[in-house]
Amino acid sequence: MPVDSADIVVIGGGVSGLSSAYFLARAGKDVVVVEKGTVGGEASGRNGGMISERIDEPALIPMGVESVRLWETLHDELGYPTEFIQQGRLQVAVSEEEMGELFSERDQALRHGVSVDLLDPWEIRDMIPGLSERTLGGMFSPNAGHANPQRSVQAFAWAFQDRGGRLYQNTAVTGIQVADGRVTSVETTAGTIVADVVVAAAGPQTALMAEMVGVHVPVAPARVEILATA
Repeated sequence: MPVDSADIVVIGGGVSGLSSAYFLARAGKDVVVVEKGTVGGEASGRNGGMISERIDEPALIPMGVESVRLWETLHDELGYPTEFIQQGRLQVAVSEEEMGELFSERDQALRHGVSVDLLDPWEIRDMIPGLSERTLGGMFSPNAGHANPQRSVQAFAWAFQDRGGRLYQNTAVTGIQVADGRVTSVETTAGTIVADVVVAAAGPQTALMAEMVGVHVPVAPARVEILATA
């Protein structure tokens, strides 16, 4: 027996899923979010929170520029704090190869109208005293910033619910039903949710969701380390 029905089911309670759900709800859609754990419990709540134009990937620069612009508005848009601050991003080169990469990224940034500054070692040490003597130079992106991952995900969750969205936490997806080439419902540990549109926003586990409808998505998890300084 169905436990709910909606226009759209979003699988994944991280920042991608909840932001998608929020803007869909704002547009007047009836949306349900299904999360197997708690909101922000995986990658969205365990990252550095860095927001930048992504000038290292030319195809992503327009999206990155729009992302920075959007983050500036989210505190007022959502009505809850994301703790976004815009203090810039510094990339440091300690080899000629890395310096060459920064020159290339600088050229890409300028072609797309993104503001960046190449700095010499002395300018960088003025910003970060005690930096390695091996530093050859760096690049500063003044528009980049940082948001609190946990607060941002929770802000989207609350704002989504304020728009009438329903959020099922601790509810895993066990199957996706398809008929005549279209989704008809999503099976979960809490029961069936009837919907004909599904947004798979489950991070690396999106591949598992796609397999349920016979689609191969080449996604895999990767582990990174981040050092927080005072």
